Amino acid sequence: MIGPVPGTDNEQLHDALNGSEDCSKKTPRHVQAGDLPQGLRYQVSARPMRYLMDPLRMLAYRAELELARQLAPHMSKLETAHEVVRHRLFASEASLVPDHRADILRVGLLHGSRSCLDEALKPLMAESNATRAVYSGTKLSLVDEFVVG
Repeated sequence: MIGPVPGTDNEQLHDALNGSEDCSKKTPRHVQAGDLPQGLRYQVSARPMRYLMDPLRMLAYRAELELARQLAPHMSKLETAHEVVRHRLFASEASLVPDHRADILRVGLLHGSRSCLDEALKPLMAESNATRAVYSGTKLSLVDEFVVG
């Protein structure tokens, strides 16, 4: 290895490099979370939140599956019905139009690209409308319908 040339900037760089290597060797490889400055510490573990979220996810999945089971007689397969519920009902946009005089909250779904899927959803929507479910915190009954977009 070629050493630094005395009296040049190269020598200063070499000394700085040796100093940084020494500093690096003295730096601990692992740091305890309690030893970190307050701004760099991790927040409280998200584990307790997971205890709440996991059952909620399971309930949502079971609700999806039950809707798919009700839709399955109108479809070729349960998996297809489940996919329609997940993508066509839960992930598509809907308009909410309150009618306070009639105490109705209209949930308007846009027609999909495949009319056969819309036809399969109509019995499910009719059953939902028959329950006259009331939107939480209001007196408005939910009414599902297709709208022209």
